[in-house]
Amino acid sequence: MNEELKNIFRVFDEQNNELQRKLQQDLTAVIELLKTESKDEPCTDLKTEKPTVEAHELKTVDIGLIVHASRHHWFIAMKQIMQEVARKYKKRMVLFTVNDIDLDKSKIDNAVLLDGSKEEVVNSQIPPLIFNFVLHSKTSSVSKMRKLRMAKHIKVINPINKFYQNVLFDMISGITQTNDFLLPYIMLTATSLKTFSKKHDRFYVLPQRAKKKCRAIVIKKVNSNEDSEQYEIKLGNFRQVVVGEKLYKSLKKLVRDKKCMLVKDPLPVNWNYSPLEIRGYVQKNINGQWELLDLIAKKEIFAKDSIYDGSTGELAEILLEIFPDQLSNLKKKIHDAAIDASLILDFYIPNIGSCYFDFIVDLDANPYLLRVGGAEQENFLYEHSLTWHKYILNIGLYLIFLSNKD
Repeated sequence: MNEELKNIFRVFDEQNNELQRKLQQDLTAVIELLKTESKDEPCTDLKTEKPTVEAHELKTVDIGLIVHASRHHWFIAMKQIMQEVARKYKKRMVLFTVNDIDLDKSKIDNAVLLDGSKEEVVNSQIPPLIFNFVLHSKTSSVSKMRKLRMAKHIKVINPINKFYQNVLFDMISGITQTNDFLLPYIMLTATSLKTFSKKHDRFYVLPQRAKKKCRAIVIKKVNSNEDSEQYEIKLGNFRQVVVGEKLYKSLKKLVRDKKCMLVKDPLPVNWNYSPLEIRGYVQKNINGQWELLDLIAKKEIFAKDSIYDGSTGELAEILLEIFPDQLSNLKKKIHDAAIDASLILDFYIPNIGSCYFDFIVDLDANPYLLRVGGAEQENFLYEHSLTWHKYILNIGLYLIFLSNKD
């Protein structure tokens, strides 16, 4: 191996070690915060010795979390944080995968039990309250989750979903204030495209269902005369110019059979050569009230196959460069929009508990909603480790609220 390659690998190793060190420091800080908050509260320690359990005996538990089988960095932090939540609030929690669920025997095999004092692998009863962290794609897993949600005496919190964006936008549009942050939108058809393109010279084509690595197709009218109109189509680094009569046919080649929405382009500000995307994380707290956890800058929807793909940034620093005099006002607008939208979604989708909202911002510092989702499935928060650990903690606290409520 030549010296240049050795240096590259050395830099990668150093960066990875530094990230892991930072993650552990922030995780420790979150756990210590929990310990500090609980010092003045009476706490009865659970038995630390492992009792003798017959093969047919199942552990009784209060709360369950369905987790990823392969995301070890999520699992390790989740175990430590949920262990402290279990200790402080005297709950028995289990972490498990969907494959561990045996619906026929009403049990979970090989679940990780957290009781506030120890961690052990057990067979348990199916808990009455379950939070799903995983987007399931296998037919068997989807079927099992559907049966689990239909089971009596089991409440499944399922913020992981490929939500229909037009349906969520229709729900949110019921709020009078949304006229300020909802752009004109309509489902893509040959007829709607013709009408929409007459009203708007620039617009986006977005997937109807929110999914990983969602990319926007950007449409811009570049020429118009009595004989014909021309449109530029951009998707990542792909670019094509077509006449108006062929616009629908060209778009269908790109999206194939996927249903899509048309959304007006508000001429947003840029960050690293593409529109600035702001994701707001909203969660319910220990009191069951919605709170905005954090705002981050990210590159995803408009990414162009470059080194910036999937990257995140410190939003405050970015906004200070772009809108130095409107930072507080802009953040308040996003905060109010996210909370208002969460309140209306909570009416239609009870107990969702965690949402994210993707915004873009125009040149006058007005935010516009572009996409809605449930719990985070990407690693955007992993790069902001303290926020990420607080995100997991808030999920645990919301589950405590629901458990005590029932």
